[in-house]
Amino acid sequence: MFATELEQRADIEQAAVRILSQSEQTVRQMRIKLLKKGFDAEEIDVVLQDLQRQNLLSDERFAGQYVAFRINRGFGPVRIEQEMREKGVADDLAEQALDEYAGQWPDVMAKVLHKKFGNAPVLNFAERARRARFLEYRGFPASLIRQQLFNDD
Repeated sequence: MFATELEQRADIEQAAVRILSQSEQTVRQMRIKLLKKGFDAEEIDVVLQDLQRQNLLSDERFAGQYVAFRINRGFGPVRIEQEMREKGVADDLAEQALDEYAGQWPDVMAKVLHKKFGNAPVLNFAERARRARFLEYRGFPASLIRQQLFNDD
């Protein structure tokens, strides 16, 4: 056990900073990781609030970085938003981060299509449907998929 409350908070803060040095985290992710290390929940909450005040832990910053990272990996807004929700990002923060890329989704989707399928033309409906399923899995909205694959006749 820990000798004092202050020592425990210092240990929690040290563990949190070590985790943050590896990658940006949401408050929820950080709380879960610290709980797994066996720290007291109330003390964790105090430390997390302090880290947020110091701007070392920020869901907003996480959301912005996460969207950019996932776009570079070829994922669309639907999937990215779902993943951020699972990581504990508030819906308004996720929306705000995704809105910064609103005009870029058609280009991102075109790059993903080109990387997966090259310049091969779509010769039949089955191939079009296959590409649509792939894009849907990657998290692109149906309206963009239809626009890209089915309205270019």
